[in-house]
Amino acid sequence: MKWKKQGWELSAVKIKTPFLEIEWKPRQENSIPIYIVSKHSGKCLDVSWASLEDGANIIQFYIHGGKNQKWLFKPVGEGCYLIINKLSYKCLDVSSWGTKDGTEIIQYSIHGGDNQKWLLKPTGDGYYQILSKHSGKCLDVSGWSQHDGAKIIQHSAHDGDNQKWELRSAEMDSA
Repeated sequence: MKWKKQGWELSAVKIKTPFLEIEWKPRQENSIPIYIVSKHSGKCLDVSWASLEDGANIIQFYIHGGKNQKWLFKPVGEGCYLIINKLSYKCLDVSSWGTKDGTEIIQYSIHGGDNQKWLLKPTGDGYYQILSKHSGKCLDVSGWSQHDGAKIIQHSAHDGDNQKWELRSAEMDSA
């Protein structure tokens, strides 16, 4: 336990017996893996070919449970998040600091630039628009595609279902 001004704060509980040891620790905000699922297709954000490389495309793909489809949200202030891939530990990035509609979304090593910071805007129906702090544009499934492998781009907000995303827990999956 840790002491805080207002009282005790539980930081960990450890139970030891001769045959068993259990420890509970509080969870960090960004430690819960999330699937980011498109409302219009039911497919999730995926790092293409499970790449570990900077510049790998972000696509939509059916949910298969791989770590390349799981994302961690790390708060960075001003209501923004870095969205970090659980496999590569690289984050969603607006390619080349682009500001135009159609600029591809890639993964890239974390540098903390505004092209890697994202705002979540509730759409009122249980979904979110995910907006780039850098450009103010939304994550968007290119061409309203329903197909696996469709690229994720940024595009001006238009309230279409290809810009609405469900944040679904991937915590119970084994990968």
